[in-house]
Amino acid sequence: MQNLRIVFFLSVGALAACESSTAIVLDGDTGRPDGADADTDADTDADSDADSDADSDADADTSPPPPVADTSTWTGTQRFSYDYYGYVCDETVSVSATRIDESSSTYAGVHSYCSDCTDFYDVTYGQSTVCGWLQLVGYVHGLKLDGTAAGTTVLYPGRNGGYDVYATDPSGSFDGFHFTYDVQIYPYGYELDVQGESTFPEL
Repeated sequence: MQNLRIVFFLSVGALAACESSTAIVLDGDTGRPDGADADTDADTDADSDADSDADSDADADTSPPPPVADTSTWTGTQRFSYDYYGYVCDETVSVSATRIDESSSTYAGVHSYCSDCTDFYDVTYGQSTVCGWLQLVGYVHGLKLDGTAAGTTVLYPGRNGGYDVYATDPSGSFDGFHFTYDVQIYPYGYELDVQGESTFPEL
């Protein structure tokens, strides 16, 4: 019995010691006893600022549209040249032209001479003579524009009314604003070469 009482006493002492341990000041942060406060402050502040500012400024094409030719009129030059038994000429003159309205009687008259021409123009010269003696008179220029090709038909007023097809060049060039032609005319029975370069203005 004495041994039992000693054991009991020790048990009570152990309990007392346990009770006294409850007097330890608690850590105000976690409620754990001081010294048992494991640092749980694992920094989870991962930078989640995924910058999604992709430049979506899809600007519309603000470049100006390509230029367009005004085919109602043109200006240019004609180079006259010949070499006939020692008589030589090489002279360039200016020309200007105005399109003939499709509703006019003049258009109806010239269209029968060049049915595949797309436009007809009244042409005037910047001077009255070339090579010192050849008279320059106004004429009708029939023009057929097709892609990069330009066909020319020269129409002069006929002596007995109507028009005469004076010369043609089906193989001139055209780039949208400029066209060329090279025709041979026969005033007074000999050949005279006329090389033309003309330009439409921009609208």
